[in-house]
Amino acid sequence: MLLKAVLITSVLALISCTSTPPAPIEIPCINNPEPKGKAFLLESFEEGNFWQAVKDSWDKWETHNLSLKAEISKDWATKGKASGLWKFDAMPKESSMQSSFTCESLLKNDWTPYNEIVIDFNNISEDPLQVNVAVQDSLEWKWTATQPLLLGKGENKNVRFSLVEGLESDGLPVEALSHADKIQCLMIQVLGENMGGQIMVDNIRLIKTDDPLPSASSEPEADPKSKTKSK
Repeated sequence: MLLKAVLITSVLALISCTSTPPAPIEIPCINNPEPKGKAFLLESFEEGNFWQAVKDSWDKWETHNLSLKAEISKDWATKGKASGLWKFDAMPKESSMQSSFTCESLLKNDWTPYNEIVIDFNNISEDPLQVNVAVQDSLEWKWTATQPLLLGKGENKNVRFSLVEGLESDGLPVEALSHADKIQCLMIQVLGENMGGQIMVDNIRLIKTDDPLPSASSEPEADPKSKTKSK
């Protein structure tokens, strides 16, 4: 019996040494062509920092936001010489899984002519990141959010979010922005489970285009906890 136990232990040790763990799935970066159409440059981060991290300001609604800091960086840019550098804490499953960055000083509040918002990102975190866009499109504290997209590690260019399809408010589908001519605040969010880190953002554009949206294959199934909620 002792010899049998030794043999079994040796075989298990050999299997343990020779087994190769499955390779992690590589998430490709988004690299869309520039969509054709009427465009308005909403933010290039060249004139200063008008963005804020939500941080703990939503704690009174029992929704702790994991964003930490919104800064300006000149280490990377796709429009001009500066970009936003946003930092966020680890986002485990038991958390809100939501890091939100907001801007209320918008260069344009009437988004009626546009059907997409297009953004360049540089994901300098260790994980692929799920991101979406939400807007406060009325004087009430009510948000309408786009479908999330999954960014690979590295530069993701011309990431296109539809402003007319797949929208949600309070977790329910809506057909359109309630007041596209009265956008009060823009919010860009990192959602879902990740280890925390940083993301760089630049060249935020509103676009009216007839170009079809790319395949939705990079869109993850959003976790219900990571939806934007009205406060």
